[in-house]
Amino acid sequence: CIGDYLPIHYGTKADFISYGAVTFSYSDRAMKVLREIIFIGRLEKENAIEEYLAAIKLIRAKYRLSVTFVGDGQYRRQAVRLGRVTGMVADIKPYLNRPAAILAASYLTIWEALAANRPVFSLYQNQLKKDYLEKFPAANAIHISGSAEELVEQFKRPKKTKAILPTWKQVAKTYLKLWQKR
Repeated sequence: CIGDYLPIHYGTKADFISYGAVTFSYSDRAMKVLREIIFIGRLEKENAIEEYLAAIKLIRAKYRLSVTFVGDGQYRRQAVRLGRVTGMVADIKPYLNRPAAILAASYLTIWEALAANRPVFSLYQNQLKKDYLEKFPAANAIHISGSAEELVEQFKRPKKTKAILPTWKQVAKTYLKLWQKR
């Protein structure tokens, strides 16, 4: 299974749990000052985009940060009112190199942001997504919130982003073990 939340919500039994891995690494250089908020993901309701937009509006007003949305979707028009929308991109590395707080809710994007030593803020809008985020192996290194107000409160004190990052080689070994079991 991809994620430990699946057996809980779907009653499946998993031989192995995976969360993906990191494809690149950065230096240990941490950013000193946040200059931007970057949302990475689909601009869709199932990604809690309405809550993200509300949080971004409050944070942008309070901290005077620029905003970039790396993604696209039905909420593009609302996102454009708050900042720049890139649409879908093939490579998120240039955005992760910026001195920014990353708003994301997918495992792979979270891993990549942690590898870049960026503070990560993730929202959930239902119990399934809450479990998805809270059971993530690096959950203690990210900010997990259930509302725009909670995310804004967490923004005041970003966590240190240290996490043990998995590699694709480790993921491949897990898949080999799975296939050997068959």
